Amino acid sequence: YVECDDQLHRIHRLPVITKELNNADFYTSSQWFIISKDFAHYLANPQEEEGIFLRQYLDYISKAVVADENFFGTVLRNTHFCNKHHNWNFLHLMFDQWENEQDLDKRDQRKCMMPDPNHCGRSPTTLGLDYLDVLELSGDLFARKFVD
Repeated sequence: YVECDDQLHRIHRLPVITKELNNADFYTSSQWFIISKDFAHYLANPQEEEGIFLRQYLDYISKAVVADENFFGTVLRNTHFCNKHHNWNFLHLMFDQWENEQDLDKRDQRKCMMPDPNHCGRSPTTLGLDYLDVLELSGDLFARKFVD
């Protein structure tokens, strides 16, 4: 991507990471998560042999616009930390469906780098006071995105 005249332009489409071609799978994940101290240390200080995947993937994903939605999940799932993560989600997050409801030929391809285009173009629903009962009953510890 290149920024020009206050707009972002795609100049190249990155090849999709696959198990067959790259010996790794591409994952998307929430940016709202808690990681272990060991995983944080691995991300910040990759050692020679075990950090090869991390360094290669970091070079790849640094060219993506929304790297955070793919980086952490992909690294977690393709390293020895995969079986050490507890996927307990205490986040209340609801999505509007917008881009992914359109016909494939009418979707804005600039908004999607995921293998499944049905996961693209969605933003969290804006929660107001009318969602208060739903939030209280959910038992979730965190929520986003709110209006005043």
